[in-house]
Amino acid sequence: MSAFDKIVGYDHIKAELMQISDMIHHPEVYAALDAKLPQGLLLSGAPGLGKTLMATALMEDSGLPCFTVRRSQSEDDFLKQLAHTFDEAAEAAPSMLLLDDMDKFSSDEFSTAAFTAVQSCIDKVQEKQVFVIATANNVEELPDSLLRCGRFDRQIKVQRPNCTDGEQIIRRYLSGKAPVPDISLSDLTQLLSHSSCAQVESALNEAAVYAAYERSGSITRVHLIHAVLKTIHHVPPEVYPVSEEQRKKAAFHEAGHAAMLELVAPGSTAFVTLLYSPTSGSCYGFAYRNRPLGRRANILTFLSGKAAYELQFGRMGPGCNDDITRAAKLIREKAEELGSSGMLGVNVSGRYADSEAGLLERETIVRAELERYLFEAKEMLASHRQMVQELAEALLEKQTLLYSEIQAICGRYRDVPAA
Repeated sequence: MSAFDKIVGYDHIKAELMQISDMIHHPEVYAALDAKLPQGLLLSGAPGLGKTLMATALMEDSGLPCFTVRRSQSEDDFLKQLAHTFDEAAEAAPSMLLLDDMDKFSSDEFSTAAFTAVQSCIDKVQEKQVFVIATANNVEELPDSLLRCGRFDRQIKVQRPNCTDGEQIIRRYLSGKAPVPDISLSDLTQLLSHSSCAQVESALNEAAVYAAYERSGSITRVHLIHAVLKTIHHVPPEVYPVSEEQRKKAAFHEAGHAAMLELVAPGSTAFVTLLYSPTSGSCYGFAYRNRPLGRRANILTFLSGKAAYELQFGRMGPGCNDDITRAAKLIREKAEELGSSGMLGVNVSGRYADSEAGLLERETIVRAELERYLFEAKEMLASHRQMVQELAEALLEKQTLLYSEIQAICGRYRDVPAA
């Protein structure tokens, strides 16, 4: 088994790492074309995406002596450890040295001593065949001088897994666990959309814990949904007693969001769920999307819960205020952009915007746009009432609708197929 087989998915990143490893193992091939090993590699991205795993896979495959630096002590002690480890790597050269979570090396935002020391150490070993790898969650925390070519020639941004990578990661973490008979891999991948490798591992383990505690012979749909809601979305999946009327109102509100998502961006609803608040005793929910949307689609989606509720019950319902606030924020941003360019015929940015008259003028535009978008959302949902009705009824029955169930309902009513 290759060290790179430990990396699940991310084939494009594995290809880059394997190329670097090949340069280390076969330097004569590259020397014949005067191709030189890059000076350093930086892997950046959100926590839990496997950056350290990728780095250690490269180190293991290289067969070289390897050294690692992590910040776990005071700045003075850390600077001594940093210099000492670089010295050890230089003595053992050719070698590799990992600076793990390099953006955390500085003790505070005003101190540059740690980063200055890193730069100095890297510069000292550049001619000594020490290949430096670094990982960072946030490259914006790092000085530009540290990131320049000559210190980190290769910089790879590690993104959250796409659907193909997500399926591979889920398969890996499900291996060895009880079978999952009542949910498809594609639905499970959608349920775990935008999740890091660490989050996937945690959610699947939590589902296995639920199953084992219940002495179940398999991990079920309910176990997986509860685990994802708890570990990734940090909401209580448990059912609390609420009236049937409350559930129905929440179901139509969330059905409106899901229906609009499928109308403006077919195939974009990963799942939709109803939830219960133990503190307020109310029922609410959310529709989770699997990809980003444009501004218009977002505004219509935010307002669609209110639109669906009013179409069904004839009045504004609970849970609409947050949606209106989010929609208004996007409209306000649009008004400021258009106003500053003169496209609205009024100036809603700059000094005038801060005046009482400017603020009033801007908010008048925002309110008018809110009404226009709400009218558009109502018209779209009114022409797809049966879709909203079926989604709401299915939510009331199942509490959570998975991707395939949403597509089965919405596919009967929309003109554009899901992506």
